[in-house]
Amino acid sequence: LGVMEDILDFSRLEAGRLRLTPQPFSPGEVLTEVMRQASLLADARGVLMQLEVDPRIPAQVIGDGTRLQQVLSKLVGNAVKFTPEGSVRVRCHQLSVDGQRCLLRFEVVDTGIGIPPAAVERIFHPFVQVDGEPTRRHGGTGLGLALVKQLVELMGGEVRVESVLGSGSTFWFHLTFPLVDRSFVAGDPGFRKSE
Repeated sequence: LGVMEDILDFSRLEAGRLRLTPQPFSPGEVLTEVMRQASLLADARGVLMQLEVDPRIPAQVIGDGTRLQQVLSKLVGNAVKFTPEGSVRVRCHQLSVDGQRCLLRFEVVDTGIGIPPAAVERIFHPFVQVDGEPTRRHGGTGLGLALVKQLVELMGGEVRVESVLGSGSTFWFHLTFPLVDRSFVAGDPGFRKSE
């Protein structure tokens, strides 16, 4: 099912038919849910999961929380999959806020196998695998990071990676979100963006 969903989403993105659904959501709740889902595999592999959330991050922003969760889940899932021992840290920091919008930085840092320098440039291309041998051990479609790249770009950001072979990788991206007008949160079923 996951493979089919990846293929369908990738096809929609390629055709320009995938649309975001902006609405109020909690970045903290998205991060917590991503960690909860990833912890099952991480626990089975003996990988330590860590979450660092900047306390300045707004409780609610406007954006597509479902797609943000999809991006983070793929990055965290990959980090766990390619980390035979050690840890995976997920970080979210507020870089700036201007009263109407906030700029957030998301990072997924692992102590895994790392990415060969020759593969870093093409890691976000579709159907590319770090361990690209026919008998690769880690499986997958090779679409996960291509989806991450296109979804982040659709949300107005750009994803980057820094990696040292044998020492782990850091994937990160910045996204800007309009803030929710806090005066309309309580008692108003329709959240409203700050103007």
